[in-house]
Amino acid sequence: MKNNDNIFENILKLLQEEGILKELIIIGGWCLIIYRYLYNNPKEISSLRTSDIDFLIPLGQKFSKEVDIGEVFSKLDFEPVFSTSKGFIKYAHPEMEIKFLVPEVGRVIDKPYKLMALKVMYSGYDTWIF
Repeated sequence: MKNNDNIFENILKLLQEEGILKELIIIGGWCLIIYRYLYNNPKEISSLRTSDIDFLIPLGQKFSKEVDIGEVFSKLDFEPVFSTSKGFIKYAHPEMEIKFLVPEVGRVIDKPYKLMALKVMYSGYDTWIF
């Protein structure tokens, strides 16, 4: 898992360099890694995590700039994986995947949202990918 930790750290560094890390929220198992770091590795916070990193994009989020997220992730050997049946993209690496999610509010929309600022399609929060 140490290699995944390094990849995770490098993803955060790249997103920070691009100036968009502050506009994303890490959710799921990988946010526990940050909690463990911030709170001196307490045993009450699980060290288990999934092989995918989920970034939540808050509704109405306005990004400060456009970023070709596929190009950013390609620096770490992530490749886009397209779901032709669902119409979304995730980014895959032999060690892990990256997904972008949004909260579902109101009527369920059965297709992904297009986020022009990151040049990516992302799924609803409750519509887990694959």
